[in-house]
Amino acid sequence: MTYKVLIALLVWYLSPVLAQQASPLAGQGVPPLETTEVYLNVFLDRLLDVDAKQYMHESVVLVALSWYDPTARPTVEENSKLVAEGALTCSLPCWTNVLDRGLCCDGIYLPSFSFTNTAGFSQDRQVDAEVYFGPNGTVLWAVTVLGTYYQPMSFQNFPFESIDLIIAFDLLDTSVNVEGHPGVTVVPSAAGPRVFSFGKGDDSPQWNVNNVSLSIFSGPTLLERIQKHATQQSAPSDPNPFNPASGEVWMAQQDKYNIQTVIFSIRVTRFWRWNLVYGVLPVLLCAILGLLVFFQDAGDLGGRISVIVTVFLALTAIQFVLNDSTPQSSYVQPLQQAILAIYLCFGISAVESILAYRLVHWKRFSVERRARRDAWRQYKERLAEWKSFHPKRRSSDSVPLGHDGDVLEEDQQSAQENPEDTTQYRRMAVMGVFKVKKYAAKSAENRESSDARKLRKERDLRPTLASILAENEHYGGAIAYYLDKATFLTLMLAYIIAFPVIFATQSGYVSLLDQTLVQR
Repeated sequence: MTYKVLIALLVWYLSPVLAQQASPLAGQGVPPLETTEVYLNVFLDRLLDVDAKQYMHESVVLVALSWYDPTARPTVEENSKLVAEGALTCSLPCWTNVLDRGLCCDGIYLPSFSFTNTAGFSQDRQVDAEVYFGPNGTVLWAVTVLGTYYQPMSFQNFPFESIDLIIAFDLLDTSVNVEGHPGVTVVPSAAGPRVFSFGKGDDSPQWNVNNVSLSIFSGPTLLERIQKHATQQSAPSDPNPFNPASGEVWMAQQDKYNIQTVIFSIRVTRFWRWNLVYGVLPVLLCAILGLLVFFQDAGDLGGRISVIVTVFLALTAIQFVLNDSTPQSSYVQPLQQAILAIYLCFGISAVESILAYRLVHWKRFSVERRARRDAWRQYKERLAEWKSFHPKRRSSDSVPLGHDGDVLEEDQQSAQENPEDTTQYRRMAVMGVFKVKKYAAKSAENRESSDARKLRKERDLRPTLASILAENEHYGGAIAYYLDKATFLTLMLAYIIAFPVIFATQSGYVSLLDQTLVQR
């Protein structure tokens, strides 16, 4: 019993998915010789969603087809009579909501349209399809379609953009099977943004429908598009090659099938006020808060860096929040450009704060720098002295040499016979005293050259910036003050110019379809 329930649930789950592949405008039959034009009317009833993550949109549209067919009404009346007598089982009621005692549309011509960019048709909505017969042989077929459609999208002007959402219809002309038929031409007719939806309010979350239009697409044919984007040639043995290396393509005969494409465009604009409050304004406030660092004491480097790090982390958190509502794309969007510019300004503020801190404490840093140099010089002198006199540093190469490069024999013999009575001279000679004297002479020479340089500096009457800053600590504070003001004004001016330029030059309508390829 359990497996039967599971099978029933599986069939119930899969059946809507499989049924989504059938076009609501599949049509039937072939047109009579009198039918040469089919008029297409499309009305948007409701734009349900625009998925900027998956580049898809979902909507409910009313599609109404009208044409001239003098044979349709008599055929329907005859079918309906047979159904009433029980002689015929109707497979296509003219009204989907009237299944019993209604008109039967078996055997009449219904134009065949396919949705070329559909991702699926929902089975949650009731099926609404009616065929009406007017005077003088006119026929009207109205179908309400709930579908999800895919298309390439560009959000390069996010969040102040306007784009076209597209639903593409392809007419499959079956008149090619009728000898002597001139062909059926699809003619775009009426279009509108609303039909059955009542009341006031927004059309959909984050988007407003501005306008809708219906036009013929006169761009490349299907064969031309296939050959343009094909990356691999057809196999030589393929009986129906799409992209052969040479020879005639079987799809070159597609013109006789009279495939015509109609584009239904829905122009939508994103709600800019919502994005201004929840997107642009928090980013701008972080930028302004980052400028407060220039009103802090330039000598408090820790406080300044703390402010910069705080606003940096705040902006990073805002960026993570905005990531859920920001479309992922291959280009840097205006809001992302503004965030990157603010990050750059934060880096400039940090570098300027360090420079101002050094200027304020220049005198103290000069004293410490001079003390470190003196300490390092003393350290090297003491280290050389320690290396010269320490017993572990004794070696044979430190024994004094004669004029011809040999060790003095009398010094070696005296040191070997009376090691305890060796003179101070020999003890120092054995321990490398000549190295000490050599280094001492070099140190004295360095001190003389250093004294000469100091004397030349004292004789130079032109003071340097470093000497001025080292003379009085208030000089550095004054320069740091004006540096803060100049940097503050520069960054403020950069924000005032950059934000309007970024969002003003990258806003408005983004064309997703070459307008030269559509005919209104």
